[in-house]
Amino acid sequence: MPARFVIVHDDADFTDALVEKLGKNVARFTDPVRALTALESARTVAYLVTRLQFMDSQPVGLSLARLAMAARPDVRIVFTGAPQFRDFAQGLGEFIAEPVTTEHVGIVIELLGLSDEELSNSQDQSLAAAPMFIEPVLRITEAKP
Repeated sequence: MPARFVIVHDDADFTDALVEKLGKNVARFTDPVRALTALESARTVAYLVTRLQFMDSQPVGLSLARLAMAARPDVRIVFTGAPQFRDFAQGLGEFIAEPVTTEHVGIVIELLGLSDEELSNSQDQSLAAAPMFIEPVLRITEAKP
């Protein structure tokens, strides 16, 4: 998979808005099992946005993150999920509580640490119009000893 951005999510409006913002270098999946298969051979993935838990109630997003990290230890990950599952993201990536909307796209961009230059393929390169902090965003960081 040659894409730098991988989105594994079943909310079409959120995913469409994110793909529009990120540009052409995106692999998009609604089926997490197909994404797992694709990530097994991924070597260029730099950013992963995924639901933590899909319709079958399994935390497949965690498996996606671990697989992406095995291929690329420096991959940046943003999870979306029910607020009670935010602790699962700890040490793996950032977390945005669901429901997510198109307004959360700016937050995802910020959490991934993307610059305007990295978004140069998108139609809208400016982050100024994107909200930079909207509740309920929970920033998960690992405590340093």
